[in-house]
Amino acid sequence: MRALVDAERTIGSGYEIFREHVSAVSAEALSGRTIALDTNALLDLYRRHSMSTENILAALRRIKSQLFLPAQVQREFWLRRDTVLHEVLTANSMQDLSAAERSVKKVVEAAARWVIDADERARLSSLVDDTFQELKHATAGKSSADRAKKALVDPGSDDVLTALTDLFAGRTGEAFAPEAEAQVRAAADGRFRRRQPPGYMDADKPDGGLGDLFVWEQLIERATTDKRPVVLVTNDQKEDWWRLLGKNAPISARFELVEEMRRRAGVEFRTLTLDQFLIALADDPTSELEESAVDDTGVDDDVDLPGASGETWSASEFGALVALLSEWGYSGQAHVALAAAGEADGVLDRAQVLSILGLAPDAKLTAFTRAIRTAQKELVEQGIIRPGLTWGLRAQYDGPGKAKRFAAPPEVARAFADAAAERQGGEPLPSG
Repeated sequence: MRALVDAERTIGSGYEIFREHVSAVSAEALSGRTIALDTNALLDLYRRHSMSTENILAALRRIKSQLFLPAQVQREFWLRRDTVLHEVLTANSMQDLSAAERSVKKVVEAAARWVIDADERARLSSLVDDTFQELKHATAGKSSADRAKKALVDPGSDDVLTALTDLFAGRTGEAFAPEAEAQVRAAADGRFRRRQPPGYMDADKPDGGLGDLFVWEQLIERATTDKRPVVLVTNDQKEDWWRLLGKNAPISARFELVEEMRRRAGVEFRTLTLDQFLIALADDPTSELEESAVDDTGVDDDVDLPGASGETWSASEFGALVALLSEWGYSGQAHVALAAAGEADGVLDRAQVLSILGLAPDAKLTAFTRAIRTAQKELVEQGIIRPGLTWGLRAQYDGPGKAKRFAAPPEVARAFADAAAERQGGEPLPSG
């Protein structure tokens, strides 16, 4: 048989997904495609703060005609909705405010014993009472926990559910007929034995991994009908959906999935994390999706790594974080983290960050610090840095909108300052 050669084919032809950079996400990734959000991505809307959720839902309305809800995602959404709402309900922001109030009052009491007189103590105590009372009044009924409680008791008051009902009206798939479902179930055993994605990583779960496989087959069925490329937005970051960098950094969809979608439906397929999806939405010049909404990780937004215990960074741990960011191609984040650590207070304002990155004054920095979290989790997994550390770089907001500042851990900034002082023959800076 004579080997045929196409003059326009190269070593990368048909395998373009392997050439994608881990951070390369733009509005083009969504253009003209069918977009399906998995169950976790939909339920995440309940975990975010109300203004962020509303902002994201507004962005979804702009691409409403492209949305598709697989029947399996619809089923899982309803079966898991109550559980997620109960999780949110237990994360009570009013309790957090009360705890913060008690902490501040302890500081005032301690100062009163040694530094300030009775009149000043009374004035500060009154100021603390008034401030926290105003905060509680301003947030009453508006927390994620308040909204979760209303949604459980009266689904008609659930703004997320109302919005999703509108978004997926006429865009929700039908469940498999019994014969078709039986065929998928029969194929599952062979696929999972061969470790053919998706679903085999969940084979030990109650549904035996069939949930992911049902979603996959329903996506193929949809693509076969409408012949549009498919994007699956998923927070399931296991290897049976993704090529991974380490254990925590998704790169792109497994090639086996891309190949199967091409073979069976004749269209392209890609996966995006929810963060990547929001970055792509925000990349549209006309998008009003705010940086704060994308950066909002939910009701536990102020909790750092699991098991956070107030540990302080060492210089070597921070160096390992910067090195991994550079290795993964996030040189901008690495440079900004180092620059922030070089400031006396560990903080850079937005203009400084944009200057370091060589960006225009009006440029977006959507989800800029998310790579920090991914890299940090990877280093914890490897045992290179300790769990319980604050995030290596955090965006700071004065309210909804753009990040105003970016902050490195203060102890790292201090270590940098001490090292600089020693190099110059001086004494380390006094503490406090």
